[in-house]
Amino acid sequence: ESASENLLNGQVSAGSVIMSNQDETPVWIRSNVFDGPESGRLSISVWLRTDDPQKQPPLRLAIEGMSGGESYYRFGSVGSLSPNPETNQIQSKWKRFAVHFDDLPVDGLSNVRIGFDLMGPGTVNIDHVEVFDCWFDENDAKAITQILASTGPLLSNQETFESCRQLLRGYWTQFLDR
Repeated sequence: ESASENLLNGQVSAGSVIMSNQDETPVWIRSNVFDGPESGRLSISVWLRTDDPQKQPPLRLAIEGMSGGESYYRFGSVGSLSPNPETNQIQSKWKRFAVHFDDLPVDGLSNVRIGFDLMGPGTVNIDHVEVFDCWFDENDAKAITQILASTGPLLSNQETFESCRQLLRGYWTQFLDR
């Protein structure tokens, strides 16, 4: 069976990590170091589960590195730390979580690592961790769709060709091209 099939069937795979904390002192796991994304964006996707959903673990999905000679740290929270408890609760069955960082330093972010910070008592299983520098969410898709829709009327008139060209050379098309 593949890891995805294990996750969808609620099984713990041999490659999953069990992170546990018994007190208030944070415990953490960090990845190997990698280069900062040229896009200024980074997303972490991970499958999580806990044996006791009534005791939500206080978990952060984090990115850290160096920027301008100083430590750089950002995080998104799930479990008991989540600002959206209805959607970001860790269940007894595997559930996919994603955290998006859209405004990272484009130049000078180095020694980047992703991590998991268990900020207090709790236990969580972690599996199928993926990192993306080009993740499109619903808002991104809407922005691109609006740009493309606005080019049609501009193409119908020769006087507006330059406006269309400028629109198509904007942020999103350059981002997609990279």
